[in-house]
Amino acid sequence: MRLTLTPNRRLAIFLQKSSRSLTFSLQAWFEVLFEQLKAKAHSPLPAPTPSFSSSRKIVLAPLAPPASLAPPTLLTAYEEELIWEKIISTSKTGQNLLRIRPIVALAREAHALIAEYRISSDASDGRYLAQVSETEEGCHFLEWRAEYQRILEKNHWLDEAGLKNYLVNNIEHLFDSEYFETNPSQIDCIGFSEFTPEESYFFKNFQQKGVKIINQTLNKVPETLFRTVFETPEQELRQAILMSRDWLEQNPAANIGIVILDLEQRRHEVEDVMRSLLPVESYNIAAPVSLSKHPIIASAFLGLSLLLPHIPLENISRLLRSPFFVGGLQDHSLCAALNVALHNLKQSHFTLEELMAIFCSVLDDLEKIKIPIRAENFSHADNVSYVENLSHVEIVSKLKTKLSVTLQHLIALKPDLKGKKNTSDWVETIKSILNIIKWGKGGRPLNSEEMLVHAEWAPLLLAYQQLDKILNLHHFQQAVNHLEMLAQKKAYTPPAKKAKIHALGLLEAAGMPFDYLWCVNFSEKVWPRSPAPNPFIPLSLQRTLNLPRSSASRESNVAKQFTESLCQGAKNTVIFSYAAMIDDRPIRISPLLKHLPEQARERFLPLEKRETINRATAMETTEYTQSISSCDEALVKASSGAYELVCEQRAEPATKSQLEMRRVYTIPPLQPLKGSVRALTLQAQCPFKAFAELRLSASPLQKPPRSLTKSERGEIVHDVLYLFWKETKNQKNLMSLSEEALQNRLKHDIDSVISRWEKRFPKRLTPQYMLLERQRVLDLLLRFIDLEKLRSPFEVVALETESKCTFASLDFSLRIDRIDKLEEGSEMGEEESGAVGGEEGCKDAKTLLIDYKTGQTQVNLWLEDPPQEPQLPLYCVTREVEPDGIAFGVLRSNDIKYQGISKQELSMAGVKPLEDWNTVYEGWRQGLERLAEDFAEGVANVQPVAGKNTCRTCSLHALCRIR
Repeated sequence: MRLTLTPNRRLAIFLQKSSRSLTFSLQAWFEVLFEQLKAKAHSPLPAPTPSFSSSRKIVLAPLAPPASLAPPTLLTAYEEELIWEKIISTSKTGQNLLRIRPIVALAREAHALIAEYRISSDASDGRYLAQVSETEEGCHFLEWRAEYQRILEKNHWLDEAGLKNYLVNNIEHLFDSEYFETNPSQIDCIGFSEFTPEESYFFKNFQQKGVKIINQTLNKVPETLFRTVFETPEQELRQAILMSRDWLEQNPAANIGIVILDLEQRRHEVEDVMRSLLPVESYNIAAPVSLSKHPIIASAFLGLSLLLPHIPLENISRLLRSPFFVGGLQDHSLCAALNVALHNLKQSHFTLEELMAIFCSVLDDLEKIKIPIRAENFSHADNVSYVENLSHVEIVSKLKTKLSVTLQHLIALKPDLKGKKNTSDWVETIKSILNIIKWGKGGRPLNSEEMLVHAEWAPLLLAYQQLDKILNLHHFQQAVNHLEMLAQKKAYTPPAKKAKIHALGLLEAAGMPFDYLWCVNFSEKVWPRSPAPNPFIPLSLQRTLNLPRSSASRESNVAKQFTESLCQGAKNTVIFSYAAMIDDRPIRISPLLKHLPEQARERFLPLEKRETINRATAMETTEYTQSISSCDEALVKASSGAYELVCEQRAEPATKSQLEMRRVYTIPPLQPLKGSVRALTLQAQCPFKAFAELRLSASPLQKPPRSLTKSERGEIVHDVLYLFWKETKNQKNLMSLSEEALQNRLKHDIDSVISRWEKRFPKRLTPQYMLLERQRVLDLLLRFIDLEKLRSPFEVVALETESKCTFASLDFSLRIDRIDKLEEGSEMGEEESGAVGGEEGCKDAKTLLIDYKTGQTQVNLWLEDPPQEPQLPLYCVTREVEPDGIAFGVLRSNDIKYQGISKQELSMAGVKPLEDWNTVYEGWRQGLERLAEDFAEGVANVQPVAGKNTCRTCSLHALCRIR
């Protein structure tokens, strides 16, 4: 029998299609041999000898197989990691380590290198291991390794590193004709660049049994071989895929490869570009996605997180948007309302009990408000007719009942999660949780790929259950963590398709024969690879034995071998490319490819031009199709406070089913449009932004803060200053306060404000954190009060004053932080110190409008046309009595000042008089009126006032498509 071995599974599958001999990847063959030994150990044995028990009953004692034939249990990679982790974490050295998992990975790697390069074999006379013990790291590693080997021997376990040695020791059993009628007479090794000493020793033993070992290659000298360069990595990848498509069009039977050195990191980018340029059935990507990354598996772990003591808001948000839970009529618009309500609470974690109370409260409110309910909002297309027969109240009520029942069952299950259990018990608990939330039985049926991925869940649970031989009793969260780690390490490979274009990593491409080959990203930055020696094996020993990644010279030699193989990897054309710029840094070609002739990238311009023409043609076709189908669109218009369905005239009337699918429910009349400072600010920045955020409510969900946000800190400062000046009233009273009295008053006001915030957000505002915030606010306000003492005499005549006005047909509700009455060069008498909150007596005095700012400020934005910072200008032009100036009270840790402009000199540092005040004042009025009128009329042009600087902080890119 003839056997073919390859370095990877992909090449084995390719060769098996055209070969009559058995074909395996090398690792798969080792596992097959091990399974043969297991089968031999469990083969039928001679009949047992009967014996008699004390009760004279015949007992047949089974005969155990010989010890030499009883194979050990082969551990999985994750089981090996758990053993190493337990050993390292419980060791004296490991107790001082902050991160165990990276050390586990390095220790496993070192253990595998010792086995593969036979460092601990008899041939080394122990001198190599002695060198390992010369370093402190090596001593710790050898202690861990000795304990690891002791555990494996005690439990009769076998790891991957010891598999080859175990097979060599049992080679006589592999060639035992009594059990194996056919053994390979010849082994063809195709695509290998080198063998490790352990692999060479393994094949040497097979040669001694008369098996021929032959190394072969499928490489051919290509007709065309050159290198080229592109400006960016994105352009390089796109051109490679375009050229692959061109090759396939020229030769539909061609086998085309695209080798990408960093394929794992760029997988999503590669998939996006391929999907946009190639038919789905024409390509595949040899970078399997972790099972945990698939939406349906990820949603299972989201569902299990509901049993955490504190559930992250992000998990709840993703659950509400997932189609894999809570079967039945799941209305997306109602779930979106629940999601928004949770985010508005600015809370990062919730308990199940809190969720139940919030959901019921929000849905109770939604029952009282009629909102548009569309049939397409529901997951089941088959339930459209059923939906049409339900009222809005019934739909909300059903969702509330469904969520309440689900959460109640989960709450009832929480006592079962206490304490430690074994893997079998936790598997049953996990199944119960997923059954309660109806995972995989959601509002819509699973598609074919989701069904295949869903079927991987049962083997995943089985793999976790088999960890019982290693794990002790553990908590529920640990069980979920182990299950999630197994999902991360298990790669899901979709069913193979007959693709012609293959995106491959370097190792997957080894030995593969192609008709055309394009090698991407072969720059000096990544090729050859940089050395990465293992820290547990002395560097000198690694270089002596020529271990992988031990030196630059070794990596250079390995890269040369791979490069030579790739240069002969296709019979027609081989292209190497790289990007000239990465992250604004110039990059050069790999030195291993400098000898190749270079082709200018202009050679590929026809491909890009043709793609541009194809896209333009597709867009024209789409626009034409949309214009034709628009005759069938339903026009929704407002009439008598309700939305009614109106169909335009058309050649063919709409069918009843079409009209039912477009049906909408009535909603209350639109509320009168109100003006606000934010509306004018956004309208000045970009009309479309104002329209989208305030008319369409297209604002993003805000991430819950872990502490106080900048705006919340500013609000605290505002509230403290309000309380302080409400009691202090004017500068004269301020000056009369002693330093101790001033600090006591501020501390009292700060405690009063912050205590309200602590009650409002008790989870994220911890006592330790708020103690620091108290001190920060006190230090900031003491410095600001010192500035107030340096001013000319003033009286605070209004604090947080609310006023309503109509400006350019919009109703505004304004609130001014503070209004000061100024008495330049004179002391205020007691009779002038009126109560804060009244503005009597200001008509004959100078007044200053003040707005506190704890962030960045720019007074010059007031002088733009229209003003880009319209808050204080709007306060100014809407007052009955024109003020004498406006100013920001700036309170930043590195900047305490007043910053403003005035009609005339106010003898106030930071407030500058304007000679053309009247002109500016009139410009404000006209500019703000224009902004208000545009907002009222729905002007929504995409015109960012500062170009990219405005767009940089905007969250509407997906809506306006402008960057």
